[in-house]
Amino acid sequence: MALTPPPEAADFTFTLADALDIPVRVRSDGDLAKWDRRQASKAAQPWPATDALPADGEFLATTTWRQLVTAATSVGRDLAPWLRKTPAFAVNELIARVAPLQAYLTLKDFKAPSGAAGRRLFVNAVYRHGT
Repeated sequence: MALTPPPEAADFTFTLADALDIPVRVRSDGDLAKWDRRQASKAAQPWPATDALPADGEFLATTTWRQLVTAATSVGRDLAPWLRKTPAFAVNELIARVAPLQAYLTLKDFKAPSGAAGRRLFVNAVYRHGT
């Protein structure tokens, strides 16, 4: 039996310059309660272009795929010593950090205010339906 891709499956590849909006919630009351993902769509204001932390609220922080990949590869331990001593192992770890992002995420257009990228990350058909 041949399995066919679901109707919503789309052929997509990220480029490093792809811009996207990340919903961010700012709270100053000290409550560390988890943010319900369903409320993330309420984020409609762009992240303020000031050096200070904005007032409480939900914002859209615009970033790029390059910045997400950089964060994924630089979080945790410093890989530079590992690249020098065990390059094959370190390269495999870099692949393990980035490959799931590329394999399971996609960008979709999303209503956003002017100045925002107007695209957000969503899980793709491979993640939802399995490989």
